[in-house]
Amino acid sequence: MPTNEEQGELFKSLTQYFTGSILKKYPDLVTFLQSSPPDPTLLNAPLDQKYHLKDATLRKRHTDVFSLCCLLGKIAHCQALLSSQTDKQKRAVIKRDDYLAFRFAARKGHTDTVRYLVSLAPDKVRDMVAAKDFEVLCLALSKGYSDTLQYLFLLVPIEVRAIALAYISHSFFLAADSGHTDTLKCFESFMPDDSVQYVLAKNFAPFRGAAGSGYTDTLRYLVSLAPDKVSDMVAAKDFAPLYGAAGSGYTDTLRYLVSLAPDKARDMVAAGDFKAFRAAAESGHKHTLEFLTLLVPDKVIKSMVVAKDFRPFGRAALRGHTNILKYLVSLVPDDIVQLMVAVSNFKAFTFASRKGHTDTLRYLVSLAPDKVSDMVAAENFAPFCSAAGSGDTDTLRYLVSLAPDKARDMVAAGDFKAFRAAAESGHKHTLEFLT
Repeated sequence: MPTNEEQGELFKSLTQYFTGSILKKYPDLVTFLQSSPPDPTLLNAPLDQKYHLKDATLRKRHTDVFSLCCLLGKIAHCQALLSSQTDKQKRAVIKRDDYLAFRFAARKGHTDTVRYLVSLAPDKVRDMVAAKDFEVLCLALSKGYSDTLQYLFLLVPIEVRAIALAYISHSFFLAADSGHTDTLKCFESFMPDDSVQYVLAKNFAPFRGAAGSGYTDTLRYLVSLAPDKVSDMVAAKDFAPLYGAAGSGYTDTLRYLVSLAPDKARDMVAAGDFKAFRAAAESGHKHTLEFLTLLVPDKVIKSMVVAKDFRPFGRAALRGHTNILKYLVSLVPDDIVQLMVAVSNFKAFTFASRKGHTDTLRYLVSLAPDKVSDMVAAENFAPFCSAAGSGDTDTLRYLVSLAPDKARDMVAAGDFKAFRAAAESGHKHTLEFLT
């Protein structure tokens, strides 16, 4: 019998792939899958030849359970389910639902299970591989199942592989986006010319995807496929690879991108009105911001901070990245700091209130203590109304403490907008505080 840990892993596997409805439909499935050796009689409905042939419901149930076993890579259980079937019946089970069992096995990279299914219907290999627009090849490539992909490619002749190419291009992108370098290499070993074309496709989409996900090794591999296009890869879509890596905080990937085209380093940073810098600030990646500032002269740094109406500062406040606010403040003189705090009627303060970032609010107050009353009252007490709508009572208390003489005005603003927002959002404790 399996251990409790094994049983737990099995149940976790089932609930990961299926909703509770599938387990309610087959309450005996877990019991059957836990049996060793596999015992089909543990299933509530007998699956012997007689019932399988005569009852359509049981026949469909049989196939469903068989497909689930293939998805989980349970070869022994698959064999047990088919033990009483003739060769013709076995082939019928495999063929059902457009080779669902085969597609399930490939979907999770169960190469041994795929081999087992092929052995039951070797003359149907082309149909299996081609089912649902070559789904098994697409999934093996996009999910990084190199062994499965290699086996599937070996099953079919070159002309079938050529047909599959019409459906695989997006899977190539997904493999790059997920950093499945070994799988990309496997694909190249069978289709070298097409691999190069896929790298170039859609304005170097695989390269941009790998950069945004921080897979530097994958980037190196893609560069090796088209070394004469390196500059174009880096500059694709107004230096989108740099922006993607910066927004996710992949500083090592940024270094690699800069190394590919060092003469374009300043252009990379400046692209999109310093879009990479703004993305890193909004995501809270201080080390990335520090790296980007090293790539430009000191006189450009101010432009980075003030870009798009001080958006790096406002977005960092919205996300509660107080450390980023402090870093941005360190880059510019005090007169610019005051502008950052006050821009768009104290937008950063309202943003921080909306999300309940009290520590960020305190820091903003410390930057312009003489403007506290204006911050609280901005846009008809928008910070107070925003916090109420989010049910953040602690932030409301802090805002009241900043201007206790305006407490009633805060509540009454906008025809009691804060009260209505809290009621609409179901925040009873906030309503109690407001009353």
